[in-house]
Amino acid sequence: MIIINTTYHVSKVVDKDWLNWVNKIYVPKVISTGILLNPRLMRVFVEKEENAEVYALQFEVENFEKLEYWSDHFSKELKTEMKDIFAERVLGFTTVM
Repeated sequence: MIIINTTYHVSKVVDKDWLNWVNKIYVPKVISTGILLNPRLMRVFVEKEENAEVYALQFEVENFEKLEYWSDHFSKELKTEMKDIFAERVLGFTTVM
């Protein structure tokens, strides 16, 4: 099993809106593909972020082939949607574990 973790730095200006969008829109869309499963959204406690909250959003995926399929067919659209809504107020980076 592979874990895909995306860490998001979310401006406090949009924090509540982003959390609502992630829980009600983003995660259900990801889960509906049947590729990334078992979502976990966690707050990351850091001292240096005065104007932002930090979150880790994790999903499990069975293997690298499915992860590549996800990346090629679904990931870009959802990233674009997030950027269109939240612009530079939400920044993220992904780690595969």
